Amino acid sequence: MSAGPEGLERVFGKGGVLSRLRRDYEYRAGQQAMARAVAQAIASGRHLVVEAGTGVGKSLAYLVPALLSRRQVILSTGTRALQDQLLEREVPAACRVAGGNPGVAVLKGRENYLCLKRVAEAEVKPSLGRLEEVPIFGEIRQWAGSTATGDRAELTSLGDRSPLWSLLDARSETCTGSNCEFFDRCFLYAARRRAQQATIVVTNHHLLLADLALKRTGAGQILPPAEVTVLDEAHLVPEAAAAHFGERLSLRMVTDLARDAADELERLGEDRLVADELARRARAL
Repeated sequence: MSAGPEGLERVFGKGGVLSRLRRDYEYRAGQQAMARAVAQAIASGRHLVVEAGTGVGKSLAYLVPALLSRRQVILSTGTRALQDQLLEREVPAACRVAGGNPGVAVLKGRENYLCLKRVAEAEVKPSLGRLEEVPIFGEIRQWAGSTATGDRAELTSLGDRSPLWSLLDARSETCTGSNCEFFDRCFLYAARRRAQQATIVVTNHHLLLADLALKRTGAGQILPPAEVTVLDEAHLVPEAAAAHFGERLSLRMVTDLARDAADELERLGEDRLVADELARRARAL
């Protein structure tokens, strides 16, 4: 099946493929029009911005033509709820429509993956802060031996703000990369390898923009160089972009700088009262 007008009519038209695959499917002229616009944008290599109300069926309107184009696709969302919905419902439906067996991979930020090195270190040098964390650590250690992804989303018993997880995740500050003894079993790098080979890579705006920032510096990449990029929930992109490409100045930062400067001036032999006065002026400014 092609991504041309006739192929999309067969998918989205009345009595089409989608109506036979999904009992709850209803024909929507807006969905079909959006699918045509997406297909044309992909074929011509241009950008497309679409605004459509709830119930139009936007997800399938971009997923089906993207898959029919037979190109690698990065699909970025702004919320975990939409990401889960796409993975559980919309992406499988689009794959059935497009035919074949396109690979789908999910890539999240480092803090979502378990670090086996940090688990091993915690076993030797326990850093658990509270007694109630001990049984949870035992559960995590057992899960580490059976999970295929190391994704904390599988740990339904672990709270979203668990201080224990921050001691065990794959954050960059403690990562030694290929020098790590657990590198061959690393969940984070396994997820990245799957993404390199997948047809559809589902990610989030923050990771997408972190990847762009990394590529901008020439320091490497996180995501594969896909031919098609879809930003769902695009209204959330500016906030994420500001976090990765903007500069931030706060009163707290100025106060910390003034304090550090006063300490350094005193170390260099300046009178402490003079140093404190200079720090006060900085805070006032």
